[in-house]
Formats: sequence, structure tokens, C-alpha cells
Amino acid sequence: MQLLEGKGNFPTDLLAVPFLLVIPAALYLGLADWFNRSTVESDDTWLRVRHSPLPWPAPGPLKLDLLKDLTLETVVRRSSERTLAFYNLTAHLKDGRQVVLLRKLPNKQKAKEILAQLREQLL
Repeated sequence: MQLLEGKGNFPTDLLAVPFLLVIPAALYLGLADWFNRSTVESDDTWLRVRHSPLPWPAPGPLKLDLLKDLTLETVVRRSSERTLAFYNLTAHLKDGRQVVLLRKLPNKQKAKEILAQLREQLL
């Protein structure tokens, strides 16, 4: 492939572009999934979620007076070899919206502890 020299086969060289974009995105996704830690913070007015060390989208700050409830939702993924269960911590707002705060918590007991702690402090 000679894209930089201008001697490549234009139509077939364009087929490589999606792969050049997908590979770094998949690598970043894997690294963020493996290394990132999530932090839930609150003050008297707001609830915030941060992910670090790699930047990752998080729900925007939520006003605590809009918070109606917090729940755990079980997500089950099945394949021919195994079944995996994850837990999402979801905020239910008074206006009917649902916002996932934490995704793919792998341990049910730990997820329940996080839920209980947040409910105790926020509701």
C-alpha cells in the first residue's frame, strides 16, 4: 500500500481506512475496560461519576434533588461456552429518566454493597 507516495490503488487502498480506525479504537476500549476505575462523588447538590486513568464518557452531573431511586440491573450475556452476568448501577430520576452510573460490575455482592452505601448516603 503506497498511500503516502500517491502511487497506490485508490479504491482498494480506501478499504484499509476502516481497519486503521477500528484497531486503535478497539485497543483503547480494551485498555479502558481493563485499567479504568470509576469513582462516584457527591456533595450537597450533585452526584458525579469519574473514570480514570484513561478518559471515558461518564453521565453528566446529576442534581441530587432529582434522584428518585438507585437500583441494580442484571445483564446476562450467553454464548455457546458460558454465561456471564454483570451488574449495572442505575439512577432513576423523578422525571422518569434512567441513567446508568456504573456498568459491568462483575461481582454481585460488591455491587450490592456499593448500592447500599450510595442509598444510605444519598436517599
